[in-house]
Amino acid sequence: MDAIFTDREVRLDFLNDGTVGVVYHVYDRLHLDKIPRRFTVEPGKRLDDVWSLEGGTACDLWVLGPNGFVRHVIVQSDQPSALPRVRLRQIPRRPKLAVVLHNPAPAPVEVRFDHDAYGTAAARRLMIGALAEQTVGWDASASYDWYDFTILAEGLSLRSAGRIEHGANGVSDPLMAATFAKEA
Repeated sequence: MDAIFTDREVRLDFLNDGTVGVVYHVYDRLHLDKIPRRFTVEPGKRLDDVWSLEGGTACDLWVLGPNGFVRHVIVQSDQPSALPRVRLRQIPRRPKLAVVLHNPAPAPVEVRFDHDAYGTAAARRLMIGALAEQTVGWDASASYDWYDFTILAEGLSLRSAGRIEHGANGVSDPLMAATFAKEA
């Protein structure tokens, strides 16, 4: 999924490079009185949709999909079009994500990777040059292909969670098992 910001809206771009259809539900948390938007993306296809920024500066979208897929996009910025564009892609047949960050602004921007729920990666800070793009790998092999981290920049928070699918049998979410163990 890609998150792209303009001065008036947020565009989410859903790409399905798998072999089966995928269903996504998008909740606008600033307008919970509205029904969520639902998208079914066929294999090899792409869909996108746009959401207006509340007051031209804010949005809070929660995207849910199969197997723990979560994207939580929060924008609070007077210049949303200067926010980094974020693209997450699975690296084929590997327990890794490629996180592509594009800085559309004429000045460098600091981006942080933080809140790793599985504790397998240290927090990171990077500076992305003006009008530059940088790719960061996120390895989920130590957490049985599960990931849950947040990308932070001034005015932007994007939580990414789920399980990397690669056609093999997997393990249930280790965090869910830890939660049940604490409650028992």
